[in-house]
Amino acid sequence: MSCAAGRSWQLRRESRVTQVLVCDGEQRSALAVVRSLGRAGHRVFVCSHRSTAMAFGSRYAVAEAHVPDPLVSSASYVTAVGALVERWGIEIVIPVTDQSSALLIAGKDGLHGARIPGPDPKAYARVADKSLVLAEAAAVGIATPHQLEVRSASEGAQVVDAGLRFPVVIKSTISVRGGARHTARYAADADQLAIVLSQQLPNAFPLLVQERIVGPGTGIFLLLWDGEILATFAHRRIRESPPSGGASVCCVSIAADPDLVALSKALLDRFEWRGVAMVEFKVDHSTGTPYLMEVNGRFWGSLQLAIDAGIDFPALLVAAVEGRPARASVYRTGVRLRWWWGDVDHLIARFRAGPAALDLPPGAPTRWQVVAQFLTWRAEQRWEDLRLDDPWPFVLASAEWFAARARGRAERIAVSLRALARSIFRLPERKLHPWRRRSAVRGLTSKPRPRSVLFVCYGNICRSPYAAAVARGQLPPAIAVASAGFFGPDRPPPREAIDVAAERGVRLAGHRSRLVSADLLSATDVIVVMDRQQRRRLIELNPDVAARVVLLGDLDPLPITRRDVTDPYGQSLATFRSCFDRIGRCVTALAAPWRGDRAPTRRR
Repeated sequence: MSCAAGRSWQLRRESRVTQVLVCDGEQRSALAVVRSLGRAGHRVFVCSHRSTAMAFGSRYAVAEAHVPDPLVSSASYVTAVGALVERWGIEIVIPVTDQSSALLIAGKDGLHGARIPGPDPKAYARVADKSLVLAEAAAVGIATPHQLEVRSASEGAQVVDAGLRFPVVIKSTISVRGGARHTARYAADADQLAIVLSQQLPNAFPLLVQERIVGPGTGIFLLLWDGEILATFAHRRIRESPPSGGASVCCVSIAADPDLVALSKALLDRFEWRGVAMVEFKVDHSTGTPYLMEVNGRFWGSLQLAIDAGIDFPALLVAAVEGRPARASVYRTGVRLRWWWGDVDHLIARFRAGPAALDLPPGAPTRWQVVAQFLTWRAEQRWEDLRLDDPWPFVLASAEWFAARARGRAERIAVSLRALARSIFRLPERKLHPWRRRSAVRGLTSKPRPRSVLFVCYGNICRSPYAAAVARGQLPPAIAVASAGFFGPDRPPPREAIDVAAERGVRLAGHRSRLVSADLLSATDVIVVMDRQQRRRLIELNPDVAARVVLLGDLDPLPITRRDVTDPYGQSLATFRSCFDRIGRCVTALAAPWRGDRAPTRRR
């Protein structure tokens, strides 16, 4: 009997039967936990927000339940898990994703006494913050990439000023924030960096911009309990999905570098860590230096490899929780684990796009080398989710993979059909725009120069204050310019509006919203609105203003796809830039008759 087999048998013999709930049953790591604890003799229950979760099909799952998505309904998710704990008499709850771990560790008081084998909420939150982890890493002597923290898209120029070398990696300091998962992006130069930053959602900030380290990914996996290492393991990534860097689809067990293990423990000790953790490094090809990437304070995607090689982390963790800590550090090296459908996705991605589009690092295998690797069978290789004694999870995963591809194709068709429908629906707007523009300009030139102009949008924090600021710079001082909205007085503009306006030399930082009123409308000569709904609301508020209302988009000197100037609030910087550019063109056309200029005409 091997050391690993003997250790597993001993854990099974000494363990008592524990009621364990494994969350996030759609994850590969959850399936590995279910199989591990089921084989160790525990009663394992599974929950997931997906009805086709692969762990639901495992022979080791006593029962399964559907729960809300923790990314979408955090409070409902914790409540649902608490109800399952009470119904099934659960003693230990094991979450395996960032979002569910953060929610359940913080909300453990609602779990009716069930234990979560991990750190306290403060330690978990600190480890989830990449910027804090990298700062602590430097303090214990771990090499970290040269980086800069960016708090808004407008700070992209600071990356160049700081001397960072391209290409760079752009990642959120916290992977899951604001109900969304933020994945890493890449930029080959400053221009591409500006584009990537402009596409980020507001809740993705602050971001880390790091010099890209080219080399193999190495993971050091530890189980720490009461300040002691109970289990150690290491692997090297061979292929990932997406190919530029992501989930491991093929990896191999390697000997754990004692120096990296010591440094990893020293880092985790600074967080007073308790439980499992993956400390991820990239080893620089040119220097051989291992650079810290991040720390995952939960079970990792390729957990099954450690179990296959002889380190049964889930069983060891439950034993530690039950007061029977056991140590394990001897395992087989050279064992390979392959996630079949992830490897298929990797292969498809390599043939769908070239190295530049995939952000592949220098020296990446060619497409045909990838094909050769894909087709090569190795004696020490095992399938991650396909096990002959527990085949149904692979069947469910396969059905989900094909269903996802069918949904993807259907979604692409639906997107094309929606685009066609929008194009047809907006055809009158495009065709009538030249006539409407001439009519709007005639209306402005046929009347005396106004004494006052009011710009109106919904919230008075993005479009109307920017339009008013531009107009003040173009209209004679004798014309009073103001702005107002329908919602929420005394609100500042969002950061995106301030930053994009500043790029165009316009200051919005001191602006505060105000509400439109019947008296304000009566005292204004020209009222400029952003869309037709606002025009209708103003006329309902004061019917006498109908002849004084101008739709700003009708003055656009360029061909249009939409008559209204749409609200950019909550959108990307690119959307703000497009919106503010259009507002600038339209305000210039609006101001031209009152400056004595001709309105700009479309070039032929």
